[in-house]
Amino acid sequence: MLLDVLGQKCAFKGIGVPVFAGLEPQRALLEGNWDQMLAHQLPVLPPFAAFWAELPVFFEWLRGGIAPSSPAAYVGAAGERTLRERTMRLPLTGRAQSYLEVIRFAASNRLCVDLRYQRSTRRIEPYSLRLTKEGNIILHAHNRDKDESHSYRVDRIEGANVTGETFNPRFAIELTPAGPLGIAPTRRGGGVGAALRGVSPTRPPWARAWEER
Repeated sequence: MLLDVLGQKCAFKGIGVPVFAGLEPQRALLEGNWDQMLAHQLPVLPPFAAFWAELPVFFEWLRGGIAPSSPAAYVGAAGERTLRERTMRLPLTGRAQSYLEVIRFAASNRLCVDLRYQRSTRRIEPYSLRLTKEGNIILHAHNRDKDESHSYRVDRIEGANVTGETFNPRFAIELTPAGPLGIAPTRRGGGVGAALRGVSPTRPPWARAWEER
């Protein structure tokens, strides 16, 4: 379906449907302009190499190939509920909410986070936000420093910074928002920045489809 639509659009423009091999001659140009074109649009720009490495898989999927299998979900304690709503009314401070946005951005772009927690910093791979039976909101993640999985109470997080280090998911990433997307009316004079304020960048639809299978 998507390939049919793309084919029609390309035919209208008088160009061929793109293939990965056709992009190879442009790699040096794209890599050279990567920061200049995109760095000002994102809090942290993922490395070009991570983007390029995904392209062959994407084009295989586009042409009807089998999408990569998704990792299994993180196994937490019994009775936990995964939190993925786009707009969540959580009993958290404004600072904790802002840390969650940083962590969500990092997860959707496969970037590690330097998490400040209990007066120390650890580098993590973020995977899932859950509500426990006791009513605590916790972040499930993999601690890169200790190479083991941990959970962190969100109300005790003291800071979160996106790094430029990528990771290959060992669990399904459940931090990308799910559910209907609501877009607020644009106010006159607000500009692009105002229209996008508070919106968390997410992976493209074809990538999210793999995660949510």
